[in-house]
Order: sequence, then C-alpha cells, then structure tokens
Amino acid sequence: MTNNFYSYLRNSFLFLISNFLFIPIYAQIGTEQIIDSLVKKTKQNISIEEKVNTYNLIAKQYQSEDSLRTLEYTQIAINLAEKNNYPEGEIEAYSIRGKLYDNLNNKQLTQSNYQKAYSIANISNLVEKEGDVLYKMGDMFRNRGESDKALSKYKAAFQKFKDVESEYKMGEANYELGALFFGRSMYTETLEAWKLALKNKETANDKQGISDVCNALGVFYNRLNEYDKVLLFYKRSLVISKEIGDERGIGRTYNNLGKVSQDRGDLLKALEYYQKSLNIKKKLDDKRGMSYTYYNIALVHKQQDSFELALEYIEKGLKINEELQNKENLGYLYSLLGGLHESKGEYDKALIAYNESLKIREELQDQSNIASSYQAFASIYLKLKEYEKGISYIHKSIKIIKVLGEKSQLAQSYLILGTIKYDQKQYTTALRHLNKSIVLAKESEDPGVIRACAEILSQSYEKLGNYKEAYLNHVLLKKMTDSLSNYENAKKIARLESDYEFRQVEDSLQKTNVLQTVKLEKEEIKNRSQRNINIIISITLLIVLIFAFFIYRSGKKQKNLNTQLNERSTELLNANNELVVVNEELHQTQEETIAQRDSIESQNVLLEKQHQNIRYSIRAAQTIQNAILPLEEQMKKYLNDYFLIYRPRDVVSGDFYWLGVVDGKRIIGAIDCTGHGVPGAFMSMIGFTLLNKIVNTNRVTEPEQILENLRVDIGIALRQEQTGKSDGMDAAIISLEEVSTSQTKVTFAGAKRPLWYIENQDNNLKEIKGSKISIGIKYKDNRKVHSESLLLTKGSLIYLGSDGLIDQNNKELRKFGTSNLKDFLLKNSSLSLQNQKELIEKTLDSHMQGTKQRDDILWMGIKL
Repeated sequence: MTNNFYSYLRNSFLFLISNFLFIPIYAQIGTEQIIDSLVKKTKQNISIEEKVNTYNLIAKQYQSEDSLRTLEYTQIAINLAEKNNYPEGEIEAYSIRGKLYDNLNNKQLTQSNYQKAYSIANISNLVEKEGDVLYKMGDMFRNRGESDKALSKYKAAFQKFKDVESEYKMGEANYELGALFFGRSMYTETLEAWKLALKNKETANDKQGISDVCNALGVFYNRLNEYDKVLLFYKRSLVISKEIGDERGIGRTYNNLGKVSQDRGDLLKALEYYQKSLNIKKKLDDKRGMSYTYYNIALVHKQQDSFELALEYIEKGLKINEELQNKENLGYLYSLLGGLHESKGEYDKALIAYNESLKIREELQDQSNIASSYQAFASIYLKLKEYEKGISYIHKSIKIIKVLGEKSQLAQSYLILGTIKYDQKQYTTALRHLNKSIVLAKESEDPGVIRACAEILSQSYEKLGNYKEAYLNHVLLKKMTDSLSNYENAKKIARLESDYEFRQVEDSLQKTNVLQTVKLEKEEIKNRSQRNINIIISITLLIVLIFAFFIYRSGKKQKNLNTQLNERSTELLNANNELVVVNEELHQTQEETIAQRDSIESQNVLLEKQHQNIRYSIRAAQTIQNAILPLEEQMKKYLNDYFLIYRPRDVVSGDFYWLGVVDGKRIIGAIDCTGHGVPGAFMSMIGFTLLNKIVNTNRVTEPEQILENLRVDIGIALRQEQTGKSDGMDAAIISLEEVSTSQTKVTFAGAKRPLWYIENQDNNLKEIKGSKISIGIKYKDNRKVHSESLLLTKGSLIYLGSDGLIDQNNKELRKFGTSNLKDFLLKNSSLSLQNQKELIEKTLDSHMQGTKQRDDILWMGIKL
C-alpha cells in the first residue's frame, strides 16, 4: 500500500477508537422486546419527563433500523417536551435526530438538528447539555475528516464541562481531543490531553473510562516504540476490563497487544493475541469487532507474503461489513485488498479495489482517507508509467491534505510527485517537490520518506551534475538506511527477547531468593565468628580472674611469692596478648574466606546470567525460525495429505522446508544448509528470504530456474566473490500442477538431493537423482541444475528431505542408511502417511538409542 506508516497508524487509530471503544453494551434481549417494553411504559401513569425520556429511548432503538420511526417518536417527544416546558427532553430528541442524519450522511440536516439542540440548551442555561451537543458536533466533523472543526467543538465542549465541574465528561472531551491531536501527529498535545483524561476518569471513578484511556495511551506509546509503557497501560486496561467483566474491552486489548507484537516483528505472538481477541468477539457475536481483527490478521499474512491467507481474511472482513453495512470499514478493507494486489504486481485488480475504497470514502466525505486513496492511485500509475494520470491524482491529494494540515501524509504526496517527475527526466522539478517532501518528513519524523527522498534527490543532483549535493544526499540516504536497518534489527531482537519478557518476573523472584540466601549465609558466618571471639575473650578473662583470686588469697600468707606471682601474671598477660593476636588472625582469615566466597558467588551469578541470556536468545531464535516456516494450516490446505519430520540437532536448525503457491502451481522445497545450530539457522534465514523473493516476488516457478536463481543470489548475499568462502546448501525443489482430476504433473530439480516416488498401484520405489551441484559452490566446469517432469496418478507417494535421517548413526556407528530407508518406505507404503511418520520416528528413536543426534533431520512425504 502507498500509505506511509504514520498515515496508516493515524487512520488505524481513529478507525479503532471511533468505532470500537464506544460500542454500547446492551442486555442480551432483542430490540423488539425492548421497544415493546418501552411502549407499554408510555401508557402507564408516569410523569411527563419520564414519558418524554421513554419516547426518546424508543427513537434510539429505531435509530439504526427505521429512520421514519425514529423521526416519528422524536417528534412526539419534542411536542410533549415543548408543551410542558421540559427543555432537556427537546435537546435529547434533536440530538437523536442529528445522529440519525449523521449516519445517513446528510450534513445539512445533521448540523440543523444539533444547532436546534444547542440553542435550546443555551436559552435554558443548561451548560452541561450545551457541552453534550458540542461534543456530538465534534463527532460529526471528525467522522467527515474535518479535524480542525472537530477540534474546535471538542475544546468548546470541554470548557462547558469544566464550568459545571463534570469530571466524567471533561474526561470524554479530553479523550477525543487527544485522538484528534494523535491523528495530526501532535504528540505533545496528545499526551497532555490523554493524561488529563485519565486524571478526570480516575477522579470520577469511571473504571470503563480509565480502561479506555489506558488503552489509548498504549496505542500512543506503541507509536513512540516505548515498549515498557505500552505494556504497562495495556495491562492496566486488561486488568480493569476483567475486573468489571467487560468482555469487549478484553477482546480489544488482546487485539492491541497483537498490534504491539506485530509492530515489533513478533508475528507469531501477534497471531496468538489476535486469535484470543477473535475468540472473544465470536463468543459475543461482535461482528464489527471481528472485522477489525480479520483486518489485522490479513495484514500479518501480507507481511509474510502469505497472499492467499491474507486474501482469505480480507474476504471474511468484507463479508461481515457488507452484512453490517459498515461503509467505513469496507473502505479500509478494499484499500488493503488493493495493497495486496499491488504487492503481487496485479495492478488491474489493485485499481479495481482502490476504486471501490475511494467510492465509499467519497460517499462518507472522509477527506483524510480520500487523500490516501488518491495517493494509492498515483502510486499505481507511476508503476504503470501513466504519468499524467498519476500527477492528476497526486495533485488532488495535496489539495485535501493541505487543508487537513497532516504533514506526514503531505510528505508522502510530494515524494510520489517528485518520483514521477524524476521518471519523466524533469530533474529540476523533481528536486523542488522532493525537497518539500524531505522538509515535511523531517518535521513529522518519518525516516522511511526521508530515506526515499534522499535516494531520488541524490540521483537527481547527479543527473544535473551537482555532485556535492548528490554526495550529501547519498550520505543522508546511508544514515537513514542504517537507522531503518537498526529498527528492523530491533524487531528481530524483540523476537529474541519475547521468551525472556514473559519470564522476567519469575527470574527476578528467583534472583531475590538467591541473594537473600547468600545474605543469610554471610550473616551466619559473621555470627559464628563473633561467638568464637566472645568465647576466647571470656575464657581469657576467667583465667585472669582465677589467678587474681589466688594472688589475693596468698598475698597475706606468702609475701615472698609476690615476685613469682607478678612474673606469672606477666606470663598470663603475654598469653592473653597471644590469644588476642590469634583471635585477630582468625578474624582476618574468616574475612578473607567471606571475600573469596563473595567473589565466587559473584562469578557464579554472572556466569548463570550469561548462561540464561544465551539460553533465552537461542530459545527465542527457535521461535523466530518456527515463525518463518510454513504454518500447519497452509501445509494442510495445499498438500492435503502429508507428513513432516523436522528435528533440529540443536535448538535451531540448518534444515528448513518451504511452501509457495504461484499461478496455480504448488512449489515445495526441502533445504539442507551448511552447518547446524546458530550458523545453520542464519543460513536457513537467508535461504528462506531468497526463496520468497525468487518465487513469490519474481514469480519463478520452474524448479531448475529456482535453484539457478538461488545459486546466484546466495553468492551475492554471502559476498563469495570477495570472501572466497563456499558456504551454501543442498536442496530438493518440486512443483505440483494439476493437469486433470486424476493426474498431477510433478517437476523436480535437486542440488545433491534426490526425489523418491512410488506410483499408485506400483510396488517399486523409484528415484530421480539431483544434479551434482551444491548451492554456494562455484564449479570450474559451469555445471547447471537440470529438472525432470513426470505425470503421477492420484494416490502416488513422493518423498524428499535432507541427509540427516540417512546419515544418523547408532551406538555401533552404523548409519540408518539409504537402502534401509527405501526398504522401509516401500514396505509401509500401503499405510497412511501419519502411520508412516510414526513408524519412521519410532524406528529412528530405537536406532539412535545410546547415542546423540549428529545432524539436523528433515524428511517429508506427500500423497497426491
């Protein structure tokens, strides 16, 4: 899609906030029952005010289903309220009418009814009601993309609520102000408004409101990539939603946690959260909410180039929103569908989808998204080199965006216009538009647009011979490329941290316990030392006292022994001094022991921390690798009956399997990369990415061409010409193409890996050998990969994989062996593939008993 990231985020936020956070929760009874109950109430002996309020409630029930009945009951309410001087009832009735016409997209009648409501509130000096009507006017302008007018009305509403000190409604107004500021990338104002909204809601003890504002703040901090704060606010929102039993709020927060994971690159975790959200919404039969989650799941699959799955979820979203007649959502989904076709190079289909989206947005008068649609058309026509059409659409978008004041979106429009002029070789004109774009992109902090501008600016200046400016823009391009690369790396690191994040609290508690234990042990050693010292001193004093006592008693009788006693006393004092010295040495020794113990413990803690970090990183790397592999539902959808044995030797693997579908052909790959563990896993990531590019992007579907392209791309990716290294991979690639209901064309090409097959009703296992080529090795004799095709009937079996299974030894160092595996497959070919898998794994486990796995193992069986 051509919408830049910030524009998309703004639109997505308003899309979710406007239509999801404020969906009212009604009791689980039918509308007809509610209306019948209310009609009966009007016939009872109730006050005029209650009767007017009841008529208004009936009108609200009809609001989304029967416009005439809504007008009928609001007119009854107006007549009765006017006759009995009940202005509050009149205000409510005109407000219901205003909302009705807003839904019908009749701007004139919407404004007229809201203005009547406001005038009555003003004349009656009902300040809070004035604020209510101004707030609804703000909603009206926001829904039409007229953000300046909406901002003015919300500010006026806030002032009215402030005058009557309504914390609850001040919170509502601040909340909407924040949403508008956020949509215009005014982040300081956004944060200020939402913090005030949170304070208002807390003062009013409005738990639902607190949950809503926390959710919005989570969206805000996610935009700023402040992950800790994102989690803090989402978790608070989730806790409150669970506390008040708000299932919709729980589903909403799971949806937004999925968005966080998606933005951080943890697509597997994103899908997990989206599924939780979807389950709750299905339980509540919340079709509107389901459509949002289908939209997000489609985005994830589009990011993974899983176009078929993305299309499946878009179609689900379209179906629900057509039932609901939710035109705004349909506009988003058709836009996403257009982006999907554009990514696949299907420009005619993309134009049809974009046109559907534009028609809806024009009907809704959604100016911001109309501008986005114009950008999408311009982008398509740029690729088709129909420049005048592209220029026409981009000028339309610029005209709208200038009125809206959205800098990031305006930067995108000038970028497209500058690119068109560059393609037309109008370099001076291109520079003018691109320089406007880069200034706006810097102001709105859009690194993607800055990088794109810098690249074309550098090329334009070079064409004009201004090499200094060309160089400066090339430097800027390099800087922004590095910045975005760091952002992508941060996403990958986030995946590595995903496992750690959910265990951090547990680890913190364990660490606290360890430190507490060490502290107690230190104190015990210190106490024992002090006790020893006290005992020694006590013994010494006791000895001195005993001798003193004897000296005292014998002093009168034997004066002649005084000298001897003095000498003995001196000796005792010397002995005492020696004991003190010994005690000091003992104390010093124990201090040294404690210091050594502390040092060892510190080293142990450091080593354990390093060990944990490595373990968490490797485990999270496994999560990443599993995330890029084809999903089980994809395998089942396109292969129907198959088995897969996938056993990494270490936590991560150098083997991987691949599945793609292009133009009706199913392409399957089994790849064995150089090495295993972390080095092998890096190679597998490179190989997986290159296969996506070759098959999904470049639309190469012949196996021999796929492998030849892979040989070239691996050499470039690993810079083999410069490094002289020959790391690479062996591979088996097959394509399956249905030629009739009973026959499938199988085309195979291998790089040192074979294909085995058993034809239906045949008792022989046949082999097609792969070419004597390893991907990543340069041969002097210019070898080429060759392919072979055959027609197999329904029920035939094919097998492919790496050499890990065959080469696995037992404790006597005998390999499992090729012949043994062939005999095993042929002998058990009549069994189901699932039974074959279980028997292979059981036999392998028995063979490996008493020894370790020596290599990564990958083996696949497919039944046609």
